[in-house]
Amino acid sequence: MRGILSNYKTGIQDTTTYKTSIILSSLTTLIGIGALFFAVHPALRSIAGISVFGVFAVVIISFTVQPLLSNWFLSNRLLTKQHPITFWIFLRTFITWGNIVLVAILQVLFGGIIFILFPLSNKKKRFLFHWLFSKLCKLYISTTFPTNSKIFNPYKENFHRPAVIISNHQSLIDTPFFLQLYPKILILTNNWVWHSPVFGPVARMASYYNAEDGIDGILQMLSDKVKEGYSILVFPEAHRYNDNQIHRFHKGAFYLAEKLQIDILPIVIFGTGEFLRSGQFFGRPSGIRMKILERYAPLKVSNESDYLESSKQFRRLYTREYEELMAKEGIGRYYRKKLLLTYVFKSPVIEWYLRVKMVLEGYYQSYNELIPRNGEILDLGCGYGFLCYMLSFTSPNRKIIGVDYDPDKIQVALKGYSRSENMNFICEDLTRYSFESKDAIILGDVLHYLAKEDQKNLLDKCIKNLRPGGMIIIREADSDSTKLHGRTKLTELFSTKILGFNKTMDDQKSLHFTTIEELRKVAESHHLQLEVISSSQHTSNALLIIRRSS
Repeated sequence: MRGILSNYKTGIQDTTTYKTSIILSSLTTLIGIGALFFAVHPALRSIAGISVFGVFAVVIISFTVQPLLSNWFLSNRLLTKQHPITFWIFLRTFITWGNIVLVAILQVLFGGIIFILFPLSNKKKRFLFHWLFSKLCKLYISTTFPTNSKIFNPYKENFHRPAVIISNHQSLIDTPFFLQLYPKILILTNNWVWHSPVFGPVARMASYYNAEDGIDGILQMLSDKVKEGYSILVFPEAHRYNDNQIHRFHKGAFYLAEKLQIDILPIVIFGTGEFLRSGQFFGRPSGIRMKILERYAPLKVSNESDYLESSKQFRRLYTREYEELMAKEGIGRYYRKKLLLTYVFKSPVIEWYLRVKMVLEGYYQSYNELIPRNGEILDLGCGYGFLCYMLSFTSPNRKIIGVDYDPDKIQVALKGYSRSENMNFICEDLTRYSFESKDAIILGDVLHYLAKEDQKNLLDKCIKNLRPGGMIIIREADSDSTKLHGRTKLTELFSTKILGFNKTMDDQKSLHFTTIEELRKVAESHHLQLEVISSSQHTSNALLIIRRSS
């Protein structure tokens, strides 16, 4: 297991060494205990037989079952950029899927009772069926996301007027999230849902019409439902995508709205794809958000190109609204579990260091708010890459490079399952590392690892390679803060000298703490200003920023 976890942590294949050790130690045990087969006493021979069989079974399990399970839950998922499976994820996934199946079964059973035994008209029976389904979906969402689901309804939409509801589509969870809103919502399905042994009976009983062969064939039936007050839910993207971005909208929803002469009601969803992506069985702990936008009047269409133009306009609307919702809700705290899963099984020390770091840094939200959501970001002294990953989660458009002197930390950072194409890590001495101009440069708790002259040279290089409108964010201890600086020096002593958690350069025997005033002089020598953003109440650390005007 140590060899398997080492491979998962750094990507270095050294399990052969562990296998050789297991074989040699097993042979030693087998030979030593096997000698008891030649004993005269039958009890000794029994001990030998049991021991040999036990050791042989352990070796077989170690070479077969153990690698198989680790591939399922760790290694193979890392290759496909999927999160590892922890015990709680394993348990929660089966509860989540079990609840979905349970809701479907209960709905079919209750539906059979309603349609067969209740002495009501078909119209009232169907509404009762939909009302019950809506309540079950609401119960499912509240139990699956008990504290982490939000619905924003700035225009006070009540769904009393029929409309074509359109939404981006990220996950199977989208369906119950919508159906909980209002009983009178119909969904256009496809052949997979219509013929599914679990969801098919519910879809047919609820009159969720199959639109696989086109809308025209079911247009009259949909018109009848609209007259009864039902809205129709359509996903214009037609498919679920795993990148959680807004893709091309098809014209079907807008064609339907024009033919039925009902409003278009756009709704934006964020987070369901983070929880359960298309084609995946194991879900990741996450929250979900929904924003209900303003209604749009029925379309006025004169030719076919008007449908296409409407689809493009609504896609632009969704792209803008989705970015705004993601910027508002997709903050550091929202992605804390995703960041933890990036480093889980890497080592208990790293995992708990990350937990403490996130709390102390406020889930890196200060950095997220300061750093532009687009542009090239350079993190000098990135360590294990915690901040780099968080900045990538909160805005995938950032192009991030992390640089650190410690090769072990860089190896761990490179092997994160959630590392995107816009992120890279480099092992390099910061005093020798050369780079091109950037939009933001981060120097987080790194300057005191350099000599005073190297600190100034590095700052000069960063300022010279800062683009117009760019910034340098510095997190550093202020040695002038004598009352609190002792605590900072103590923590650094533990991390470098006692625990050896952070490495210093070979020729660096001591740490060189600077002051805010010294950093301010360096900024002013380039005709720039140093701004103090925040200061810690427990240590001498301060968050500073140097900006270049645009």
